[in-house]
Amino acid sequence: MKDRVELKSVGYFGHPVTRYGILRIDNALAFLDGQIDQYFCNVNGHGEYNDGSNNLQSQRWILSSANLKLSPFFNRCQFGNSFDITIEFENEQPSVRYFTCKVWLSYGNRQIEEICTAKIVKVLLPVNKLALTNSNHEYHYGKRQNYCCIVNVRPSDLDVNKSIKFSTLLHYCQHAASHAMKDNKLEKIDNLTSLLKIKQVQIDLLNCTSQTHVKIHVWQEREAENHTLQFLMTQGAKNVCQVSIQLDSRYRATKVPFGSLPIIDYEENSRTIPTSHCCSSRDRFGNSDLIHFMKIAGDIISSTLDRENIASMAQLANNASRYLTVRQHLHVSKHFFALQRDAVLHHVIKVASFSNSSFVFNQTVFHQSECVITAFTKIVYSHEGKVRAVPPWYKKRYESLLNKVNYPKVKFPTEIPNKAHKYQFESRFDDIDNNIHTNQTAYLCNSLDAAIDAIRNHSLAYHTDFGSDLDPSYLTDLHTNYYSESFEFQILDVFTWQDSIDNTLQFLIKHQERMVQNQRKTRVLKSISVFNQENKIPLKKKGRNPSKKKINDDKQMKLPAGFQKDIKVMLCSDKAPEAYWEAVAKETKLALSEALDENMQ
Repeated sequence: MKDRVELKSVGYFGHPVTRYGILRIDNALAFLDGQIDQYFCNVNGHGEYNDGSNNLQSQRWILSSANLKLSPFFNRCQFGNSFDITIEFENEQPSVRYFTCKVWLSYGNRQIEEICTAKIVKVLLPVNKLALTNSNHEYHYGKRQNYCCIVNVRPSDLDVNKSIKFSTLLHYCQHAASHAMKDNKLEKIDNLTSLLKIKQVQIDLLNCTSQTHVKIHVWQEREAENHTLQFLMTQGAKNVCQVSIQLDSRYRATKVPFGSLPIIDYEENSRTIPTSHCCSSRDRFGNSDLIHFMKIAGDIISSTLDRENIASMAQLANNASRYLTVRQHLHVSKHFFALQRDAVLHHVIKVASFSNSSFVFNQTVFHQSECVITAFTKIVYSHEGKVRAVPPWYKKRYESLLNKVNYPKVKFPTEIPNKAHKYQFESRFDDIDNNIHTNQTAYLCNSLDAAIDAIRNHSLAYHTDFGSDLDPSYLTDLHTNYYSESFEFQILDVFTWQDSIDNTLQFLIKHQERMVQNQRKTRVLKSISVFNQENKIPLKKKGRNPSKKKINDDKQMKLPAGFQKDIKVMLCSDKAPEAYWEAVAKETKLALSEALDENMQ
């Protein structure tokens, strides 16, 4: 076994990013765990352990404990940054291995700053043993500040061992903390950025657990400038895990811009981006995780839009301008689900077409010479809650692409049949994207979960025998239309049924009788559809998003001097403003430099 592994210029550590554009700690932890499995524990994509003699053993390596220490620089990393990572095998005891991981922000061959140090413990257990050695420990929490939150376990939360993913336990706790903050149960933590100022995380797994639900107890400890949130997760009479998240109020955590990837080439309107390690996440079948990959693909589009958007500085200042997905078509090759964790893909993105108020992006992903994913995404430009025309100089630049792609329209059912199966889910902390609404991948993920729930309950809504579970690798096509937005903490209803004519699975998502999304899918490699209305997006209404006011109170980047009064003029101009990108780059560099200096002090 190796003693040390060095990974250079990793582009997708901690991705996809949070709603604030910064790295997600749970994704960073999952990435490190996957690399340890691959290089040190001889674990294949299906969780099977190889003892070195090519014999698969009825044992599994479980991540038992993790301690992550983050530098102030962690919250300033942007989408598109690259990282150098070292993983060292420290020592070994019977069925226990200890690892130390270090992560640096890098540029070229130079390491700029160490952003994370992780101590990770893995234990080897028989497949039928669920309790860990420290499961008998007793944990006490103060009742005065105690807060309880119940989180339903989704099928997509499970790993190849059919247990809740270790990294998922962390965002369960973040979701519980967000609930506690909303109910004013946390002292001096009254906005989202307070929950992002993480200095250290300690997670100790006590028992492996699977579906149904878990109860999370939250309490708070304070010491000087530090706030420590303690979590105890239970399922029935069994303790599942204990988590400690230390916050430092001196850290600065504000929204950072995406645009660090120069995606679109002005001559060819396209760019090829090598993407490595973006398939490191696995679903519970051992496949390359489609949902995780689609989130990264969405971040790439967000990066493109922020870089191209003439109103991006206004967006950073007051969130008045947004790009919203209204329709999507996705084709997935069966080869995608068999990709290795470290597969190098080539992600080609281009502006395929545009109209008066929308763009159609075409994304094509290649592995070697094989096309594994093709996607068309239609996005409308919204300013102050209304669909707006794109700037005239955009039209001049993309004149050759005007209505070039006839985006395929799919006819969706307008009524829910009586036989439809109903499934509910809550929009959680990790489901929210940089538009402060539920990300479209969460709809796809929970539609698949609804199908699994229908199958396991032997619902009459499906007439095909799918067995006991539904493997996402059956998916070949996805058609999506979006009617409306949903927000954190909202309970959404998923209605699903199987079409009697073409055997596709239909999904319709609603919130309080308001249509959000609809999907369809089959086992026999047909399509999944997500229902929404073309060329129409909802306007935000007062009171629809309970957390919006607090989010807008967070400190944001300011517009460069002289730009604030001219935003509307710039939007109506027929030519690109002079020195615009120079001003954007200067302001971004200044904001990041000030934040770093403040954190280092």
